[in-house]
Amino acid sequence: MTQIVPFFQSNVTSWDALLSNPTFMSLDIPEFECAEFDDIEIIKWNRLQIQQQTNKARAGGVDTNNINGLIAEFQKGYRVTELPPVVMVLPNGKKELWDGYNRSNAAYELGIQDYPFLVYRLKKDWANRIEDAYDLVSLGANNHTVAKRHTINDFVNRGVCYCKRHGSDLSKSQIKTWIGSINHSFTPKQVDDIVNKIYQQTTIAVNIAPFVHPKNAQSKVAEIVDTESSTNPIVICCKDRTYIERGFLQVMKNFVENNIDVTDVVTYTKGCETAEEVTAQRQFAVNYLKKLDDLAVQYVVKRMSSQSSAYSIAGALPQLIGVEDPQSLVEIN
Repeated sequence: MTQIVPFFQSNVTSWDALLSNPTFMSLDIPEFECAEFDDIEIIKWNRLQIQQQTNKARAGGVDTNNINGLIAEFQKGYRVTELPPVVMVLPNGKKELWDGYNRSNAAYELGIQDYPFLVYRLKKDWANRIEDAYDLVSLGANNHTVAKRHTINDFVNRGVCYCKRHGSDLSKSQIKTWIGSINHSFTPKQVDDIVNKIYQQTTIAVNIAPFVHPKNAQSKVAEIVDTESSTNPIVICCKDRTYIERGFLQVMKNFVENNIDVTDVVTYTKGCETAEEVTAQRQFAVNYLKKLDDLAVQYVVKRMSSQSSAYSIAGALPQLIGVEDPQSLVEIN
């Protein structure tokens, strides 16, 4: 059973028992690329810069349920297996709380004026990258058994901020490298999920306008192209041959049935993640339309010379259970 060391009685804190506890003093101190560990210090909460209303590292901010649980626990004592919150000493000398927001709220509710902290000093070469350093520490510090562990949404939330600070055009490999720089316990599949969510909200969202549904694309065409026709222009998704073939069939119907000699075709891409993929998908549609047009000409020439249909109905698959033979095609008259 985890040992609890009392530290708060009669509205007075005493940390001597905790600081002399062998288990507590032998805890592994986390290492961060951006900072150097200084010492474990007892510091008054009001001497720290603290975001009282929110926790940037948490997608949902501070957790009321977790705070209530901490209040009940603090009244019993301090778990000796629990790492203290993290305080970062910035280049200007100010001390900021970078981990332990729920504990700060619980302490405030109980009137606990001071607390033990892991004190780090930000390295000089990170002075202009404080937000990047904050991610490394605040997310990485929440990867231990007694912490309220970080979540996928926490990483997505901070990852989006990270990308926006660095141009909003990071590749998936660059985002993955950022995630790898932070101490976490996610599986490879979870990492890929985080990467994709960040990428969708930054690089793709900024650089490629999505048309999720054909109606969205058609509405945009209606804004740009002045026409009263419902069949010209036609809007074709470039992603798949099937979409292009359907579009070409409409071109043929326009030519034969609607007396439209030339149908205007407007294409849009889907599922692209880079400008190069957009260009390639557009070109594929143009090339495939040309191929279908050439094929149609060849079909007409050969069809006229043969004077017979180029297809025959072989039958239908049996679907009426108990009526049709499941091992034979059904004849269609």
